[in-house]
Amino acid sequence: MTDGSGRYMAWPATTRYGLSVAPGTLGLVQDFLNTITEGTIAPPDLLVTLDTAHYFEMALLLICHQSQLEGVLRRMKSCKSETCDVVFFDRSNNNSGAWHDVKVCGNRANVRAHRERSAAV
Repeated sequence: MTDGSGRYMAWPATTRYGLSVAPGTLGLVQDFLNTITEGTIAPPDLLVTLDTAHYFEMALLLICHQSQLEGVLRRMKSCKSETCDVVFFDRSNNNSGAWHDVKVCGNRANVRAHRERSAAV
């Protein structure tokens, strides 16, 4: 979804994690999967009430179905880091993205792998 100027809308959870917005209607799916539910420390995003969650349920199913038909749903991925629950849209050319932020989650994994290889020698 665009904001009228051709730019993608900023979604609350997407903005909180510093992610780039997934194209088209997948922005809603991305934000929904990254949203924090009521009862947590951070303020709720899309799931303010159970009624709100039901409202989005049908829209998300239709968006996911259309995205699957278009072949872009496979680019929605969960961060590979064991300590991170962020869902992101993989914009890599060959669909090989593993972390939502290479500088944070990817760096930790790469440093850990390097230390393991160095210790084995």
